Amino acid sequence: MPEIIGRFAKTHPNVELYIVCEPSVDLAEKMAKGELDIALVTHNPQLRTSDVVRTEPLCWVGSANHPLKDDAPVPLAVGRRDCQWRQLACSALDADGRNYQILFTSWSSTVVAAAVLAGMAVSVLPESALRSGMKVLTQNDGFPPLPPVQIGLMKRPGLSTSLMNAITDHISACLDNITQSVVEDDLESDVKALPRQYPRLRAGNMMPGW
Repeated sequence: MPEIIGRFAKTHPNVELYIVCEPSVDLAEKMAKGELDIALVTHNPQLRTSDVVRTEPLCWVGSANHPLKDDAPVPLAVGRRDCQWRQLACSALDADGRNYQILFTSWSSTVVAAAVLAGMAVSVLPESALRSGMKVLTQNDGFPPLPPVQIGLMKRPGLSTSLMNAITDHISACLDNITQSVVEDDLESDVKALPRQYPRLRAGNMMPGW
């Protein structure tokens, strides 16, 4: 987000930006009320209409420095009940017959990441949100595979075409930073290599919300 704002501010210094970081469901409601011009949300065609601008893996993550107890329910740190990532995680564990407990609930992925890094919980994060100190948990660790997630862009009808195209172009350019290798060295060896199938942000960038 800071990179998007910085790039746009340089090319459009006379445009004032009002930015809201909230869960996708809340952003969609604000869009419906005409309170926002553009919203970057989790793409969910069953709930809202948005143009897909990014697709990437959704990963189980835990602390690289705090191993899980094999005989205990999976401690989860996830978003609110209407969070799509939470629903995907719980559905996958239910289908796999694995017990779990939701210990942390927050709409902020930054808060959830802190719980993971402290070794207090396991969560699900998109590949772009992986951080040093996290370990990607796979089927070898007893975690079922998850479907990829998509980020969508919502636009208010009637918005100035030139202004809308300008800011959406900046957003698309920042999200289109595709790498052909595994997770960069700044994630060290804590994060396992992932197949290069999806475009993603630079390693370490955090999604602002759920």
